Amino acid sequence: VPFPKSIAFTDSIPLWAFVNKAIATVIPPWGSFSERAYLGLWYGIVFALQPALAVANLRVLGCRSWGATILTALFFIAVPAWTSRYVHASLSAHFLTLWALYLYLRTPAGVAAPRRLRVLQLVQLGVTAMINPYHTLFSFGLFVASVLRSKRLKSIAIWAPLGLAAIGTAAWLSGYFARDAKLAVAGFETSSTNVLSMFM
Repeated sequence: VPFPKSIAFTDSIPLWAFVNKAIATVIPPWGSFSERAYLGLWYGIVFALQPALAVANLRVLGCRSWGATILTALFFIAVPAWTSRYVHASLSAHFLTLWALYLYLRTPAGVAAPRRLRVLQLVQLGVTAMINPYHTLFSFGLFVASVLRSKRLKSIAIWAPLGLAAIGTAAWLSGYFARDAKLAVAGFETSSTNVLSMFM
């Protein structure tokens, strides 16, 4: 207080809210159920997608043994950098970065990537932007690296702006720029990052 904070930084997960509202519109009892189980359902999805996308990355790298699959799944369920995010629902969606990495690894080097892959990357950026802005930054970095991997300037000039447009559109649809989405949050002056927090 008095600094406003965008809804983007409040763990609101706009995409998950849209999904639940859509289901509740078609199946009205879902509304009262998801009011109580909103985050529980979210964490169920996150806990399923985290090891699944880790294993997908392992497989795209050519490692397909059962032992490696089980070990990878267990590691990515237990990795401290992920488990410590549990209290922040949208930040716990590390599967988004694993998804972006998977799409990067699927990108052929030195040749134009298939259009289907680029469209999937735009969808990934849009979905990520509707969940958490921090994961969006990581995903966009992997998207740019994927575009650069093709080593074609024309491709870079076309796809990089489209990636930014996908992020901007998703953020706008999520209400990140709406005036009423800015909240005065207590503790901003003590809890937010500043230069000293890098050293203390």
